Amino acid sequence: MAEDQSEQRTCDLSLVLFRYGGVHTWYDAKGGLKRKFVLSGRIDDPYRSPLGDIYEFGEGNSAFHNKPVRVEIYASSDPKWSGDVIATLGDDRTFGVVWVKAHVEPKRFELDCEMVEVEPITLNVEMNIDAFEAVRRQAVEADDHRRIMWAKVTLVGETLPEPNNKLGFIDLKNLDISKDTEYAIGGFEIFDTRYTDHLRGRVLQIDRGRDEAYGAHVSVLLTGARYEIDAERALLYSISCEGRVFGEPYGKGKPYDGVDVTVEFAEHEPNRYNELPERAFFGEFGYYPKRPEEQYSSNHFAFNLRYLPLDARSLLIPLLSQVAETQIILRVNLTNEESELLAATDKIRGNVRHYSFEVRRRLVDYGTILKQLEEARERLVQHTLDDGGRFSSEKGVSEERFQSIRRSLVAGGRVPDIELFSLSFEQIDTLADEFGR
Repeated sequence: MAEDQSEQRTCDLSLVLFRYGGVHTWYDAKGGLKRKFVLSGRIDDPYRSPLGDIYEFGEGNSAFHNKPVRVEIYASSDPKWSGDVIATLGDDRTFGVVWVKAHVEPKRFELDCEMVEVEPITLNVEMNIDAFEAVRRQAVEADDHRRIMWAKVTLVGETLPEPNNKLGFIDLKNLDISKDTEYAIGGFEIFDTRYTDHLRGRVLQIDRGRDEAYGAHVSVLLTGARYEIDAERALLYSISCEGRVFGEPYGKGKPYDGVDVTVEFAEHEPNRYNELPERAFFGEFGYYPKRPEEQYSSNHFAFNLRYLPLDARSLLIPLLSQVAETQIILRVNLTNEESELLAATDKIRGNVRHYSFEVRRRLVDYGTILKQLEEARERLVQHTLDDGGRFSSEKGVSEERFQSIRRSLVAGGRVPDIELFSLSFEQIDTLADEFGR
């Protein structure tokens, strides 16, 4: 009976996979032709309350939730390797192995003067060529269409603890993670893909610490943009902008409002394995306050911001190539506090936690409206002269009708002459002032 129960022991890993590393092919005389590709992502194991509510963070979470995972999938099984796994893990249903680091924490070590991090969970799966090609095609399609793959891996074998229910299923939080452990893989399934951009291939911002404040926010009205392209490699290698700090209309009048700003964009730097960091700051900044003792000194901000290569083609260049009437406002979140900037007497350097853009475009043909108002005013002056001065410039319409005409101008840009002719000089000038800004 105990033997039957051990055969029923299973534990599921739910994976969110959003990076596909391409196929690596190699050959040697002893092993023959071999192929491998890598998928990476995170473990999805949120805490579920007794009522079925899902909480991403909480005391009920297992240590596995949201931890990085690396999946290595090989074609053409190595019988010796498979035999070793079966002998070690005690289950002849296996076709792979999962390595879990102690406490599900990544292992970090220094290699050639560079810190390298090994994922806390690594899967090594061997499949026949048909299964290998089927999973590879699904991964390529998901990668091409910016989809996230949801996968399930079933762990089996005697190394799993006793199940805590009659069905034989074991929760991840019941696994012993006090030391490095390995488990046999008895099933691998990709059961869903979703069209979403926010995880696949993204570098996430470094979160604020529990005791950290929100940092200063600086808005920059961009006034110019330049991009340089390497024709030989057909790569964009330089994006830079100029602008000035944009004080909101009802702002506090900070001493750096209106100061000049330079912005340089550069790609996120990968490590030696061409892998992007999971989380990083999105740039650095320098603030150079004016020094009273130096006659020609002036306040100045310099930002060095990070982006992904795909973003340059699909986001940055289209965004910075707007028509002249469009305002592009860059909003930057600094790790330093506003109080530091306000009190600064010497240069300050720090990190940029996050940045975003706001596009403001005029949706009304202001030129046409102003021309209409100018013509209406000239006709009103002429009518007054022709009427021998008896036509009163105080004539006008009620406030309700005045607002109706104003809304019509904004909505259509063309209002019947008789409507504009009914306005007073004062009402025409009020509209001209508004649309002339």
